[in-house]
Amino acid sequence: MPLRFCLFVLTALLCLAQAAPGVAAQGVLLNRVAAVVNGELITLYDLQRQAMPVFMRQGLTGDDSYAEMGRQAVMRDVLNSMILDILIRQEAERYKVAVDEKEVEAELRMLAQSNRLSQEELELRLAAEGSSLADIKVKIRDSILRQRMITAMIARKVQVSREEIQSYYQNNPGRFSTQSSVSLSIIVFSSGADAEAARKRIQEKKISFADAARRYSKAPNASLGGQMGDIPWKDLNPVWSQALSGLAPGQVSPILSQGGEAVLLHVDALQKGSTQNLEEVSAQIEEELRAPKLRERFEEYADQLRSQAMVDVRL
Repeated sequence: MPLRFCLFVLTALLCLAQAAPGVAAQGVLLNRVAAVVNGELITLYDLQRQAMPVFMRQGLTGDDSYAEMGRQAVMRDVLNSMILDILIRQEAERYKVAVDEKEVEAELRMLAQSNRLSQEELELRLAAEGSSLADIKVKIRDSILRQRMITAMIARKVQVSREEIQSYYQNNPGRFSTQSSVSLSIIVFSSGADAEAARKRIQEKKISFADAARRYSKAPNASLGGQMGDIPWKDLNPVWSQALSGLAPGQVSPILSQGGEAVLLHVDALQKGSTQNLEEVSAQIEEELRAPKLRERFEEYADQLRSQAMVDVRL
């Protein structure tokens, strides 16, 4: 990390602990208020602490004008988020909605487990990102509280009609269906090889198709037994499709000509296409259609909270 940015971080995190001549004047600067939300203060120190991990993640560690512009944009976004968190906290208190400490601890454990970290390792990682366990607990609490308020004030008012679900299902058929396909292996016979004789030996089970491919094929996948993998029927060329029509897994096609070369195909497996019915996917579609509505209503709710609040931004 550049030295100048290290100094910037150090100043932001330790400024309240500094002691020097002119303490009174310095205290005014260090305790500068970034915003007041219904009488609750957000200090510049708190704002910088919240923004610091974002600076780290976004690589805004330089001392150039681009990095500085990026940091200013992050500071504005973080401040708006902090203001909204306070407004939601205050609203939750009004409606007596709370988050228990055990819930926060449970989420913290899940966070550590999902990252395969012990609590000590998690603390070290947070410290490396300019954060702390106390900071992340506040964020977890605010996140749970925000979700509860969304559920209480917004989610129950957001409806997705049966007609919307049915329309989405009908207009997006590819989302809920799988195509029929065939898993193939191929032999592209080397010049001079007796393709019909090889085919007969395979049919009589005197040699497996995979071994025949390794012995006779000049295709790049010969060492893999000629495996081509799964191919949708609609992607097969008409000649191949016709030659494979009606074959069961384990059977081979007639000898085909491709670019003047003899080719033999083997059906490894068949996969039938299927379509999920509307009832099977209704809940999934409802969630997808609900999400943008929830975002829109939440933005309206946030704007309403802010319009009814006394918010004084001083940056």
